[in-house]
Amino acid sequence: MRKELLPGLVLKIICLIIVVVLLRQFYLDILYFPDLFGDLSLYESWGISEWLINYQGGFVRRGLAGEILYRLYQIHPYPVPYLIIGINVVCLVGLTSLCIILFRRMNWPIWLLLFPMFLYYRLYGLGMGVLDSRRDCLMLLLSFGLFIQYKKYLIGGSIVYVWLFSIVILLLHEGMLFPIFPFLILHSFVINKSSLINGIKKVVLLWWPVTISLVAIIVWHGDEAKPALIWQSWIPCFQTFSFADGLPKLGIAVKCLTYSATYNQHLAFDITWRSFFCGNIPIWPFNIYLLTALYYLFTRMNTIRHNDLSLSKSRVQMSNIFIIQLISVLPMLGLIANDWFRSVPYCCITTCFLCYLFPERINVPSFIDSVSVYIQRIIEKNPLLCSQWFYFIVLISLPLCLHNARPGGMFPFIPIDIKSRLLEMIIG
Repeated sequence: MRKELLPGLVLKIICLIIVVVLLRQFYLDILYFPDLFGDLSLYESWGISEWLINYQGGFVRRGLAGEILYRLYQIHPYPVPYLIIGINVVCLVGLTSLCIILFRRMNWPIWLLLFPMFLYYRLYGLGMGVLDSRRDCLMLLLSFGLFIQYKKYLIGGSIVYVWLFSIVILLLHEGMLFPIFPFLILHSFVINKSSLINGIKKVVLLWWPVTISLVAIIVWHGDEAKPALIWQSWIPCFQTFSFADGLPKLGIAVKCLTYSATYNQHLAFDITWRSFFCGNIPIWPFNIYLLTALYYLFTRMNTIRHNDLSLSKSRVQMSNIFIIQLISVLPMLGLIANDWFRSVPYCCITTCFLCYLFPERINVPSFIDSVSVYIQRIIEKNPLLCSQWFYFIVLISLPLCLHNARPGGMFPFIPIDIKSRLLEMIIG
Protein backbone atom coordinates (compact mmCIF):
# COMPACT_ATOMS: atom_id res chain seq x y z
CA MET A 1 0.00 0.00 0.00
CA ARG A 2 2.85 2.37 0.85
CA LYS A 3 4.43 1.82 -2.58
CA GLU A 4 1.16 2.86 -4.25
CA LEU A 5 0.76 6.00 -2.13
CA LEU A 6 4.34 7.26 -2.41
CA PRO A 7 4.22 8.37 -6.09
CA GLY A 8 0.96 10.19 -5.41
CA LEU A 9 2.46 11.99 -2.41
CA VAL A 10 5.55 13.00 -4.38
CA LEU A 11 3.35 14.28 -7.22
CA LYS A 12 1.28 16.38 -4.84
CA ILE A 13 4.45 17.99 -3.48
CA ILE A 14 5.77 18.63 -6.99
CA CYS A 15 2.45 20.12 -8.12
CA LEU A 16 2.47 22.42 -5.10
CA ILE A 17 5.99 23.58 -5.95
CA ILE A 18 5.00 24.19 -9.59
CA VAL A 19 2.02 26.30 -8.47
CA VAL A 20 4.29 28.36 -6.20
CA VAL A 21 6.79 28.85 -9.05
CA LEU A 22 4.03 29.97 -11.44
CA LEU A 23 2.49 32.36 -8.93
CA ARG A 24 5.91 33.83 -8.20
CA GLN A 25 6.58 34.33 -11.91
CA PHE A 26 3.18 35.89 -12.51
CA TYR A 27 3.74 38.27 -9.57
CA LEU A 28 7.13 39.31 -10.96
CA ASP A 29 5.67 39.79 -14.43
CA ILE A 30 3.05 42.18 -13.08
CA LEU A 31 5.43 43.94 -10.68
CA TYR A 32 8.14 44.71 -13.23
CA PHE A 33 6.05 45.18 -16.36
CA PRO A 34 7.01 46.74 -18.80
CA ASP A 35 10.61 46.93 -17.51
CA LEU A 36 10.96 43.20 -18.25
CA PHE A 37 11.60 44.07 -21.88
CA GLY A 38 14.75 46.06 -21.13
CA ASP A 39 16.08 47.98 -24.11
CA LEU A 40 13.51 46.32 -26.36
CA SER A 41 10.32 48.30 -26.81
CA LEU A 42 7.22 46.47 -25.65
CA TYR A 43 5.78 46.86 -29.14
CA GLU A 44 8.76 45.04 -30.66
CA SER A 45 8.23 41.85 -28.64
CA TRP A 46 6.78 38.71 -30.18
CA GLY A 47 3.70 38.68 -28.00
CA ILE A 48 2.61 42.23 -28.86
CA SER A 49 3.88 42.73 -32.41
CA GLU A 50 2.15 39.58 -33.67
CA TRP A 51 -1.19 41.06 -32.65
CA LEU A 52 -0.37 44.27 -34.57
CA ILE A 53 -0.32 42.58 -37.99
CA ASN A 54 -3.21 44.14 -39.91
CA TYR A 55 -4.33 44.69 -43.51
CA GLN A 56 -3.16 48.31 -43.82
CA GLY A 57 -0.20 47.24 -45.94
CA GLY A 58 -2.25 44.75 -47.93
CA PHE A 59 -3.76 41.34 -47.22
CA VAL A 60 -1.36 39.07 -45.29
CA ARG A 61 -1.69 35.95 -43.19
CA ARG A 62 -2.87 36.20 -39.54
CA GLY A 63 -3.91 39.83 -40.05
CA LEU A 64 -7.52 39.64 -38.85
CA ALA A 65 -6.77 40.28 -35.15
CA GLY A 66 -4.57 43.27 -35.93
CA GLU A 67 -7.17 44.73 -38.25
CA ILE A 68 -9.84 44.50 -35.54
CA LEU A 69 -7.53 46.16 -33.00
CA TYR A 70 -6.63 48.83 -35.53
CA ARG A 71 -10.30 49.64 -36.29
CA LEU A 72 -11.06 49.86 -32.58
CA TYR A 73 -8.13 52.25 -32.18
CA GLN A 74 -9.54 54.46 -34.93
CA ILE A 75 -12.83 54.68 -33.04
CA HIS A 76 -11.11 55.64 -29.78
CA PRO A 77 -7.34 55.64 -29.07
CA TYR A 78 -6.24 53.28 -26.30
CA PRO A 79 -3.00 51.58 -25.11
CA VAL A 80 -3.08 48.53 -27.36
CA PRO A 81 -0.61 46.38 -25.31
CA TYR A 82 -2.85 46.52 -22.25
CA LEU A 83 -5.85 45.30 -24.22
CA ILE A 84 -3.75 42.50 -25.72
CA ILE A 85 -2.51 41.45 -22.28
CA GLY A 86 -6.09 41.58 -20.99
CA ILE A 87 -7.26 39.32 -23.83
CA ASN A 88 -4.41 36.89 -23.10
CA VAL A 89 -5.28 36.72 -19.39
CA VAL A 90 -9.00 36.22 -20.06
CA CYS A 91 -8.29 33.51 -22.65
CA LEU A 92 -5.83 31.77 -20.34
CA VAL A 93 -8.40 31.70 -17.54
CA GLY A 94 -11.03 30.48 -20.00
CA LEU A 95 -8.82 27.74 -21.42
CA THR A 96 -7.73 26.60 -17.96
CA SER A 97 -11.33 26.46 -16.76
CA LEU A 98 -12.40 24.57 -19.88
CA CYS A 99 -9.60 22.01 -19.48
CA ILE A 100 -10.43 21.48 -15.80
CA ILE A 101 -14.09 20.87 -16.65
CA LEU A 102 -13.21 18.40 -19.41
CA PHE A 103 -10.68 16.58 -17.25
CA ARG A 104 -13.24 16.18 -14.47
CA ARG A 105 -15.91 14.90 -16.82
CA MET A 106 -13.48 12.43 -18.42
CA ASN A 107 -12.02 11.41 -15.04
CA TRP A 108 -8.51 12.43 -16.08
CA PRO A 109 -5.99 13.59 -13.42
CA ILE A 110 -6.41 17.39 -13.29
CA TRP A 111 -2.90 17.96 -11.91
CA LEU A 112 -1.49 16.92 -15.29
CA LEU A 113 -2.43 20.42 -16.49
CA LEU A 114 0.55 21.71 -14.49
CA PHE A 115 3.05 19.88 -16.69
CA PRO A 116 4.64 21.17 -19.92
CA MET A 117 2.50 19.28 -22.43
CA PHE A 118 -0.57 21.18 -21.26
CA LEU A 119 -0.85 24.66 -19.72
CA TYR A 120 2.50 25.04 -17.94
CA TYR A 121 4.25 26.64 -20.92
CA ARG A 122 1.33 28.93 -21.62
CA LEU A 123 2.05 30.49 -18.23
CA TYR A 124 5.79 30.48 -17.95
CA GLY A 125 7.58 29.03 -20.95
CA LEU A 126 7.82 32.23 -22.97
CA GLY A 127 10.12 34.01 -20.55
CA MET A 128 7.59 36.66 -19.58
CA GLY A 129 4.67 34.38 -18.98
CA VAL A 130 1.17 35.41 -19.89
CA LEU A 131 2.31 38.97 -20.66
CA ASP A 132 3.97 37.74 -23.84
CA SER A 133 1.99 34.62 -24.71
CA ARG A 134 0.90 35.60 -28.19
CA ARG A 135 -2.53 34.20 -29.11
CA ASP A 136 -2.25 30.50 -28.23
CA CYS A 137 -5.03 30.35 -25.62
CA LEU A 138 -7.43 32.21 -27.90
CA MET A 139 -6.72 29.85 -30.78
CA LEU A 140 -7.25 26.75 -28.62
CA LEU A 141 -10.57 28.10 -27.37
CA LEU A 142 -11.67 28.77 -30.95
CA SER A 143 -10.57 25.27 -31.97
CA PHE A 144 -12.85 23.81 -29.30
CA GLY A 145 -15.67 25.95 -30.67
CA LEU A 146 -15.02 24.61 -34.18
CA PHE A 147 -14.99 21.01 -32.94
CA ILE A 148 -18.35 21.57 -31.24
CA GLN A 149 -19.86 23.12 -34.37
CA TYR A 150 -18.57 20.22 -36.46
CA LYS A 151 -20.13 17.68 -34.09
CA LYS A 152 -23.44 19.59 -34.20
CA TYR A 153 -23.24 19.54 -37.99
CA LEU A 154 -22.92 15.75 -37.93
CA ILE A 155 -26.27 15.47 -36.17
CA GLY A 156 -28.06 17.97 -38.39
CA GLY A 157 -26.70 21.37 -37.41
CA SER A 158 -25.82 24.21 -39.75
CA ILE A 159 -22.65 23.99 -41.81
CA VAL A 160 -22.43 27.81 -41.87
CA TYR A 161 -20.98 27.93 -38.35
CA VAL A 162 -18.33 25.38 -39.29
CA TRP A 163 -17.32 27.56 -42.24
CA LEU A 164 -17.35 30.74 -40.14
CA PHE A 165 -15.13 29.28 -37.41
CA SER A 166 -12.77 27.82 -40.03
CA ILE A 167 -12.24 31.12 -41.84
CA VAL A 168 -11.80 33.15 -38.63
CA ILE A 169 -9.29 30.66 -37.20
CA LEU A 170 -7.15 30.59 -40.33
CA LEU A 171 -7.15 34.39 -40.67
CA LEU A 172 -6.15 34.74 -37.02
CA HIS A 173 -3.33 32.20 -37.18
CA GLU A 174 -2.76 30.04 -40.26
CA GLY A 175 -0.62 27.61 -38.25
CA MET A 176 -3.78 26.25 -36.61
CA LEU A 177 -4.43 24.44 -39.88
CA PHE A 178 -2.26 21.58 -38.64
CA PRO A 179 -3.70 20.70 -35.21
CA ILE A 180 -7.31 21.26 -36.29
CA PHE A 181 -8.19 20.47 -39.87
CA PRO A 182 -6.39 17.19 -40.72
CA PHE A 183 -8.47 15.34 -38.13
CA LEU A 184 -11.73 16.97 -39.24
CA ILE A 185 -11.03 16.36 -42.92
CA LEU A 186 -10.03 12.74 -42.27
CA HIS A 187 -13.08 12.16 -40.09
CA SER A 188 -15.47 13.69 -42.61
CA PHE A 189 -13.91 11.61 -45.39
CA VAL A 190 -14.22 8.33 -43.49
CA ILE A 191 -17.83 8.80 -42.39
CA ASN A 192 -18.99 9.97 -45.84
CA LYS A 193 -17.03 7.57 -48.01
CA SER A 194 -19.34 5.27 -49.93
CA SER A 195 -16.72 5.39 -52.66
CA LEU A 196 -13.40 7.15 -53.06
CA ILE A 197 -14.71 9.72 -55.54
CA ASN A 198 -17.88 10.33 -53.55
CA GLY A 199 -15.87 10.76 -50.35
CA ILE A 200 -13.55 13.31 -51.94
CA LYS A 201 -16.50 15.27 -53.35
CA LYS A 202 -18.15 15.52 -49.94
CA VAL A 203 -14.91 16.58 -48.27
CA VAL A 204 -14.31 19.29 -50.87
CA LEU A 205 -17.90 20.54 -50.46
CA LEU A 206 -17.59 20.65 -46.68
CA TRP A 207 -14.13 22.26 -46.42
CA TRP A 208 -14.02 24.62 -49.43
CA PRO A 209 -13.65 27.73 -47.18
CA VAL A 210 -10.47 26.21 -45.77
CA THR A 211 -9.09 25.75 -49.28
CA ILE A 212 -9.94 29.31 -50.34
CA SER A 213 -8.46 30.77 -47.14
CA LEU A 214 -5.24 28.82 -47.57
CA VAL A 215 -4.88 29.87 -51.19
CA ALA A 216 -5.37 33.52 -50.20
CA ILE A 217 -2.80 33.22 -47.40
CA ILE A 218 -0.24 31.61 -49.71
CA VAL A 219 -0.78 33.93 -52.67
CA TRP A 220 -1.00 37.22 -50.76
CA HIS A 221 1.89 36.62 -48.39
CA GLY A 222 4.10 39.29 -46.91
CA ASP A 223 6.91 40.94 -48.86
CA GLU A 224 9.56 43.55 -48.09
CA ALA A 225 7.14 46.47 -48.38
CA LYS A 226 4.07 45.23 -46.50
CA PRO A 227 5.63 44.86 -43.02
CA ALA A 228 6.87 48.45 -43.09
CA LEU A 229 3.45 49.74 -44.15
CA ILE A 230 1.76 47.70 -41.42
CA TRP A 231 4.15 49.05 -38.80
CA GLN A 232 3.76 52.64 -39.97
CA SER A 233 -0.02 52.42 -39.59
CA TRP A 234 0.51 52.10 -35.81
CA ILE A 235 2.79 55.16 -35.47
CA PRO A 236 0.04 57.34 -33.89
CA CYS A 237 -0.39 54.65 -31.23
CA PHE A 238 3.39 54.38 -30.68
CA GLN A 239 3.62 58.16 -30.23
CA THR A 240 0.64 58.49 -27.90
CA PHE A 241 1.31 55.41 -25.76
CA SER A 242 5.09 55.05 -25.68
CA PHE A 243 6.86 52.30 -23.72
CA ALA A 244 10.43 53.30 -24.61
CA ASP A 245 12.45 56.28 -25.82
CA GLY A 246 11.69 56.99 -29.46
CA LEU A 247 9.61 55.00 -31.91
CA PRO A 248 9.96 51.21 -31.74
CA LYS A 249 11.76 49.39 -34.51
CA LEU A 250 9.93 46.94 -36.73
CA GLY A 251 8.46 44.24 -34.45
CA ILE A 252 9.88 40.74 -34.87
CA ALA A 253 6.50 39.13 -35.61
CA VAL A 254 5.72 41.67 -38.36
CA LYS A 255 9.24 41.32 -39.74
CA CYS A 256 8.74 37.54 -39.96
CA LEU A 257 6.15 38.08 -42.69
CA THR A 258 9.13 38.32 -45.04
CA TYR A 259 10.69 35.01 -43.92
CA SER A 260 10.49 31.99 -46.17
CA ALA A 261 8.95 28.66 -45.16
CA THR A 262 12.44 27.17 -44.82
CA TYR A 263 13.68 29.78 -42.34
CA ASN A 264 13.49 27.50 -39.27
CA GLN A 265 14.07 24.10 -40.85
CA HIS A 266 17.70 23.82 -39.79
CA LEU A 267 16.63 23.82 -36.14
CA ALA A 268 14.97 20.42 -36.51
CA PHE A 269 18.29 18.55 -36.60
CA ASP A 270 20.73 21.16 -35.37
CA ILE A 271 23.23 20.17 -32.66
CA THR A 272 22.70 22.63 -29.83
CA TRP A 273 23.62 20.80 -26.63
CA ARG A 274 27.37 20.90 -26.05
CA SER A 275 28.17 18.59 -23.15
CA PHE A 276 31.24 19.05 -20.96
CA PHE A 277 31.74 15.30 -20.52
CA CYS A 278 30.91 13.73 -23.91
CA GLY A 279 31.06 16.41 -26.60
CA ASN A 280 28.18 17.45 -28.86
CA ILE A 281 24.88 15.70 -28.25
CA PRO A 282 22.30 15.91 -31.10
CA ILE A 283 18.78 17.08 -30.42
CA TRP A 284 16.87 14.40 -32.28
CA PRO A 285 17.18 11.68 -29.57
CA PHE A 286 15.46 14.08 -27.16
CA ASN A 287 12.81 14.78 -29.80
CA ILE A 288 12.07 11.08 -30.21
CA TYR A 289 11.99 10.55 -26.45
CA LEU A 290 9.60 13.47 -25.95
CA LEU A 291 7.08 12.27 -28.54
CA THR A 292 7.27 8.66 -27.30
CA ALA A 293 6.85 9.79 -23.70
CA LEU A 294 3.84 11.94 -24.59
CA TYR A 295 2.12 8.99 -26.23
CA TYR A 296 2.73 6.85 -23.17
CA LEU A 297 1.54 9.54 -20.73
CA PHE A 298 -1.67 10.15 -22.65
CA THR A 299 -2.74 6.59 -23.24
CA ARG A 300 -1.78 5.30 -19.77
CA MET A 301 -3.34 7.90 -17.51
CA ASN A 302 -5.14 5.04 -15.74
CA THR A 303 -1.72 3.87 -14.49
CA ILE A 304 -1.54 6.75 -12.08
CA ARG A 305 -5.25 6.38 -11.20
CA HIS A 306 -4.99 2.79 -9.97
CA ASN A 307 -6.22 1.22 -13.21
CA ASP A 308 -9.49 3.13 -13.40
CA LEU A 309 -11.66 1.13 -15.81
CA SER A 310 -13.24 4.22 -17.40
CA LEU A 311 -9.76 5.35 -18.44
CA SER A 312 -8.67 1.88 -19.45
CA LYS A 313 -11.54 1.54 -21.91
CA SER A 314 -10.54 4.74 -23.71
CA ARG A 315 -6.88 3.86 -24.26
CA VAL A 316 -7.17 2.80 -27.91
CA GLN A 317 -9.49 5.69 -28.74
CA MET A 318 -7.07 8.20 -27.20
CA SER A 319 -4.17 6.48 -28.94
CA ASN A 320 -5.87 6.79 -32.33
CA ILE A 321 -6.63 10.48 -31.87
CA PHE A 322 -3.21 11.30 -30.43
CA ILE A 323 -1.43 9.58 -33.34
CA ILE A 324 -3.53 11.54 -35.86
CA GLN A 325 -2.89 14.81 -34.04
CA LEU A 326 0.83 14.11 -33.68
CA ILE A 327 1.20 13.35 -37.37
CA SER A 328 -0.76 16.52 -38.13
CA VAL A 329 1.52 18.84 -36.13
CA LEU A 330 4.79 17.30 -37.37
CA PRO A 331 5.21 20.10 -39.97
CA MET A 332 5.04 22.62 -37.11
CA LEU A 333 7.59 20.63 -35.12
CA GLY A 334 10.26 20.19 -37.74
CA LEU A 335 9.56 21.89 -41.05
CA ILE A 336 7.83 25.22 -40.55
CA ALA A 337 7.89 26.80 -37.12
CA ASN A 338 9.91 24.56 -34.78
CA ASP A 339 7.96 26.06 -31.89
CA TRP A 340 7.84 22.87 -29.85
CA PHE A 341 6.75 24.62 -26.70
CA ARG A 342 3.61 25.80 -28.58
CA SER A 343 3.01 22.97 -31.03
CA VAL A 344 3.21 20.19 -28.42
CA PRO A 345 0.50 21.78 -26.22
CA TYR A 346 -1.56 22.34 -29.40
CA CYS A 347 -1.33 18.61 -30.12
CA CYS A 348 -2.03 17.55 -26.53
CA ILE A 349 -4.89 19.92 -25.73
CA THR A 350 -6.71 19.36 -29.04
CA THR A 351 -6.35 15.62 -28.44
CA CYS A 352 -8.17 16.11 -25.12
CA PHE A 353 -10.87 18.15 -26.86
CA LEU A 354 -11.43 15.46 -29.48
CA CYS A 355 -11.38 12.59 -26.99
CA TYR A 356 -14.05 14.41 -24.98
CA LEU A 357 -16.26 15.15 -27.99
CA PHE A 358 -15.73 11.72 -29.60
CA PRO A 359 -15.56 9.32 -26.62
CA GLU A 360 -16.56 6.23 -28.60
CA ARG A 361 -14.25 4.43 -31.01
CA ILE A 362 -14.45 6.41 -34.23
CA ASN A 363 -13.66 5.28 -37.72
CA VAL A 364 -9.99 5.87 -38.45
CA PRO A 365 -7.68 4.34 -41.06
CA SER A 366 -7.28 0.67 -40.15
CA PHE A 367 -3.50 0.85 -39.89
CA ILE A 368 -3.73 3.52 -37.15
CA ASP A 369 -6.18 1.43 -35.14
CA SER A 370 -3.99 -1.66 -35.57
CA VAL A 371 -0.92 0.25 -34.37
CA SER A 372 -2.82 1.53 -31.32
CA VAL A 373 -4.06 -1.93 -30.34
CA TYR A 374 -0.60 -3.46 -30.85
CA ILE A 375 1.24 -0.86 -28.76
CA GLN A 376 -1.31 -0.97 -25.94
CA ARG A 377 -1.04 -4.76 -25.73
CA ILE A 378 2.74 -4.50 -25.45
CA ILE A 379 2.47 -1.94 -22.65
CA GLU A 380 -0.15 -4.01 -20.85
CA LYS A 381 2.13 -7.06 -20.79
CA ASN A 382 5.06 -5.15 -19.28
CA PRO A 383 4.74 -4.66 -15.47
CA LEU A 384 7.34 -1.88 -15.51
CA LEU A 385 5.38 0.20 -18.02
CA CYS A 386 2.24 -0.24 -15.93
CA SER A 387 3.84 0.92 -12.68
CA GLN A 388 3.08 4.28 -11.09
CA TRP A 389 6.74 5.03 -10.47
CA PHE A 390 7.60 4.60 -14.17
CA TYR A 391 4.75 6.94 -15.14
CA PHE A 392 5.95 9.46 -12.57
CA ILE A 393 9.57 9.38 -13.85
CA VAL A 394 8.49 9.79 -17.48
CA LEU A 395 6.20 12.68 -16.54
CA ILE A 396 8.84 14.81 -14.82
CA SER A 397 11.51 14.04 -17.43
CA LEU A 398 9.78 15.58 -20.45
CA PRO A 399 12.52 17.65 -22.16
CA LEU A 400 10.14 20.21 -23.71
CA CYS A 401 11.83 23.54 -24.51
CA LEU A 402 11.46 26.57 -26.76
CA HIS A 403 12.97 24.91 -29.86
CA ASN A 404 13.06 21.13 -30.09
CA ALA A 405 13.50 19.04 -26.94
CA ARG A 406 16.44 19.73 -24.64
CA PRO A 407 17.63 18.93 -21.11
CA GLY A 408 16.67 22.43 -19.98
CA GLY A 409 12.99 21.55 -20.21
CA MET A 410 13.18 18.62 -17.81
CA PHE A 411 12.04 18.66 -14.18
CA PRO A 412 9.38 21.41 -14.37
CA PHE A 413 9.22 21.78 -10.59
CA ILE A 414 12.69 23.39 -10.64
CA PRO A 415 12.52 27.11 -11.55
CA ILE A 416 14.01 27.97 -14.92
CA ASP A 417 16.67 30.29 -13.50
CA ILE A 418 17.95 27.60 -11.11
CA LYS A 419 18.03 25.00 -13.89
CA SER A 420 20.03 27.35 -16.09
CA ARG A 421 22.70 27.74 -13.42
CA LEU A 422 22.85 24.02 -12.77
CA LEU A 423 23.22 23.28 -16.48
CA GLU A 424 25.97 25.87 -16.78
CA MET A 425 27.97 23.84 -14.25
CA ILE A 426 27.65 20.72 -16.43
CA ILE A 427 27.54 22.01 -20.00
CA GLY A 428 30.46 23.77 -21.58
